Amino acid sequence: MPSTGILVIAVGVVALAAVVVLLAWQVTLARRVRSLDALVRTELSQARDELLQVSARALRIENQQLAIGERLRQVAERQGRLELRGEGRPFEQAIEMLRGGATRSELVARFGLSESEVALLVRMHGSRV
Repeated sequence: MPSTGILVIAVGVVALAAVVVLLAWQVTLARRVRSLDALVRTELSQARDELLQVSARALRIENQQLAIGERLRQVAERQGRLELRGEGRPFEQAIEMLRGGATRSELVARFGLSESEVALLVRMHGSRV
């Protein structure tokens, strides 16, 4: 029976060693979890900061787009007023000059028209050029 006592002690030592190993493993895992938790919190904080920066940029871009849209509306309105006064109508003025006997080179020089634009005007509104 003395060998049974040694066997019980050996099993107890092995069980104790297993418990010690499991506790050490648990401590290691707990440290790793804390480390990963800290890393995740840091990266989440950085992501929030970047999101705030992107949001601020998006707001600035939106404001710029609104300002550009307003400026475009003003330019279109001004262009409409100029067209009503007879300014800014190079094709209409070129047609009038064409009917009055202007040459192709005069139309190109005066209105900055291309040769194909002048050819189209000639075809549609007169053949004296």
